[in-house]
Amino acid sequence: MNYRIKHFAISVADMDETIPIPPERTSPDTDPQVQGMKHVCFDCENLDEMIAHFKECGVDIARGPIALGTSRLCYIRDNTGNLLEFMQQ
Repeated sequence: MNYRIKHFAISVADMDETIPIPPERTSPDTDPQVQGMKHVCFDCENLDEMIAHFKECGVDIARGPIALGTSRLCYIRDNTGNLLEFMQQ
């Protein structure tokens, strides 16, 4: 399911196989202390150009590009290791 507002999109995925969230991620008291994020995906118009730019800047490409139906996506790591997804629809 995708939600789009102008140039901002939120994609909600329903996976057949999932990995349980660790207990410390389920509590609002301890979740902010756990490094990382649940998941964020940014919509982009040209994934190949985005990946080329990331490579020029020395960004860690964790995975991709990956075809997913009619969309393509890639995952990068930020400077603290958090995964960020970029998707071209």
